[in-house]
Amino acid sequence: MDTLSTFADALLSRLAWTSVQAVLLIAALWLIMRYVPRLSPAVRCMLWWLVSAQLVLGMTLSTPVQLHWLKPVEQKPFTVPHDVVMHISADTTAAIVAAQATAIPSPTSHWNGSWSEAVLLLWLSIILLQVIFAIRHWLEAQALLREARPATSTTLQSLCMQQARALGMRRIPVLRVSDAIVSPQVTGLWRPVVLMPAEQTLSQDELAMAIAHELAHIHRGDLWLGWIPALAQRLFFFHPLVNWAMREYAIYREAACDAQVLQRHDATPQHYGHLLVRLGVVNPVHSSLAGASSTFLHLKRRLIMLQQSVNDTTPGLRSWLLVAAIALVGVLPYRVTASDVTSQTHAAPVSIESIPATPAIPPAPPAPAVAATSSVPPIPPAPDAPPTPPAPPAALGFNASRTQIHTHDNATRSLLLYDGDTLIVDGKDSDVAAIERMHKSGSPLLWFRRNGRAYVSHDANLIREAQDAYVSFDVPTRGEQQLVAKQSELAAQESALVSRDSALAGREAELASRSVSLDSQRLALQSLPLQEKYIQEASLQGQQQGVRATQVEIDREHHVLSQATQNLAKQEAELAAREAIMSQQQIAGTRQANQQLDKLLDEAVARGLAKPADR
Repeated sequence: MDTLSTFADALLSRLAWTSVQAVLLIAALWLIMRYVPRLSPAVRCMLWWLVSAQLVLGMTLSTPVQLHWLKPVEQKPFTVPHDVVMHISADTTAAIVAAQATAIPSPTSHWNGSWSEAVLLLWLSIILLQVIFAIRHWLEAQALLREARPATSTTLQSLCMQQARALGMRRIPVLRVSDAIVSPQVTGLWRPVVLMPAEQTLSQDELAMAIAHELAHIHRGDLWLGWIPALAQRLFFFHPLVNWAMREYAIYREAACDAQVLQRHDATPQHYGHLLVRLGVVNPVHSSLAGASSTFLHLKRRLIMLQQSVNDTTPGLRSWLLVAAIALVGVLPYRVTASDVTSQTHAAPVSIESIPATPAIPPAPPAPAVAATSSVPPIPPAPDAPPTPPAPPAALGFNASRTQIHTHDNATRSLLLYDGDTLIVDGKDSDVAAIERMHKSGSPLLWFRRNGRAYVSHDANLIREAQDAYVSFDVPTRGEQQLVAKQSELAAQESALVSRDSALAGREAELASRSVSLDSQRLALQSLPLQEKYIQEASLQGQQQGVRATQVEIDREHHVLSQATQNLAKQEAELAAREAIMSQQQIAGTRQANQQLDKLLDEAVARGLAKPADR
């Protein structure tokens, strides 16, 4: 019983705080829309939707934002005079505990707990009734979909395809015809369906605008976004301002679709208003969105807002910045609490001579020493190093373990470096014979060509400096190697994404053919006997659910694939930037190393360390 009372108090507290915050947010939005009358219907719709988001978050988030606006409660310390001696005995303590255990609960606290539990049960009962009504409306919508038949009119199919492509929709919604409706409607979350009345009294232009209005709901995501206001309205059924705000959201949702149709069709407000009047006033099921108005007041306000939608000149960026500011400030749940700052006062010292001293706790006996044992196995010795691999075969007659040879006819440099272990050759093919003639077995050698004349040197220091300068620009850096490896990795990822995309396209084509086959089979059921028709229809219903589940899985994979593609594009852009920077660094480093090597060789010739090769 205490658990139920605690839960009731917590839930009622959330309802109260969220309701108060909703009043403040609704009042702020009312002032904004009163003094900023040029806001577009789409922005107004999103602002009223934020009210429902604030209500749902206020009931679901367990840790609201604390606002320490209240003053802290100052607790005066209890001081004991110096001449008072405190005598606390074990008998006195036991008496206090027994008195607390036998204390009689207060009638006021019991009445408060019963009141909160009664309110909680009443609230839950009304919520349960609303859930039952919502399930009944959903079943009615499903029955309406089952009884509807696919649209066979080529005019309707062509208009639906044209309007969907104009909106940039990736998939064209299913178009069906029903005898139970008098106004176009759209329903369905995973696979939206546009329902058209069987008796068409509209012209082709009016049909195009009516279908465009329903497709605008799908394109804006109203079928998904509408669940949040519906949930908030049911949780706060007792709040009149919440009900009014949700009606405002529904009106501006329709007005936003009306404005989109006017913008894309270049229709006049009078022409589109004539269509709204012809559609009239209907009350659709809750899981559907109808192009007609729900009440006469609703229709009147839509007709008035048509002219405002045409004359709207509010910049889109400023409007959406306003929406973002309201979302950041007014949607998160808040709680006003007391400040954490507490006043600390020092009490007068208390005389405690009469309290017997607590006997000291004897120290713990020392832990027995662990005797050293020789049972610990010794650390095994490190394994022997692997044998040194054999040296590669000699190149150009040089006995070198490391060889690096670059020879081609268009070489701009003629150079040979040999220090007894490493051989570096960079020159033209015609220089190879001259290099072999200059070889002396085992002795270091530097051979190069400067200004059309060949020079040779056996100075070890000069050979080492020339080798260091050459290797500094000829050997690829670690960053370049990592860059090449990353490029190969991204290429493999891109190939895998292309394969996955092709596989998904094949699955979507197969799913579309299955859906068309199911529709044709459902049409063929009309000529069967009633019992056999029910059996076949149940089988087709199961197959249709399988098709829907597969479509959901494909959509999820499309989303994952899209995120992976965006991530890959981001990595490729970062890699291109790194490659550009590294290329610039490599060009600068190569130029500097070339200058250093040329300077070294020129100094060697000038100092006589390198002699002409013909001598």
